[in-house]
Amino acid sequence: MKFTVDMIESWGPCDAYTHGLIVSLIGDGKTEKEIAVMDIPIEDRIWALIQGLSSRDQRLFACDCADRPHLLPHQSSEAKEAIRVARLYAVGGATEEELEKARSAADRAADRAADRAAYWAAYRAAYWAADRAAYWAAYWAAERKWQLGALLGYYQEEEKL
Repeated sequence: MKFTVDMIESWGPCDAYTHGLIVSLIGDGKTEKEIAVMDIPIEDRIWALIQGLSSRDQRLFACDCADRPHLLPHQSSEAKEAIRVARLYAVGGATEEELEKARSAADRAADRAADRAAYWAAYRAAYWAADRAAYWAAYWAAERKWQLGALLGYYQEEEKL
């Protein structure tokens, strides 16, 4: 796939990416691999690669990200079910009603867990603030690298079709 200035502008990038900046970055077009290694923040590269996916693959990628066990090690059964149904929905195996039912159940479970999580988050923040800040910065940097690699995998699958 070739990413063009017109494509990127049609997706509505943030105001920092003016027409002139986009033209200077993209030129006559860039492939997904070229986008992945551009000298811009990794979040912006991820954003562009997500925009270039089909809605089906965008949903599957979101499921991949949500299903990373280290992100939510105590993920509720409702959340796991919502991810499962969302994957099915992406490939035509579930209805919008089934998707909404699973999402509502996951939202209710998240609301119940929020009070417990808020207490423990406050406790951990007070106790571990300095040491954990460095840990979380490294953690999210690694997670963004994983996301970038996972996105490139979707483009390679499209090339095989």
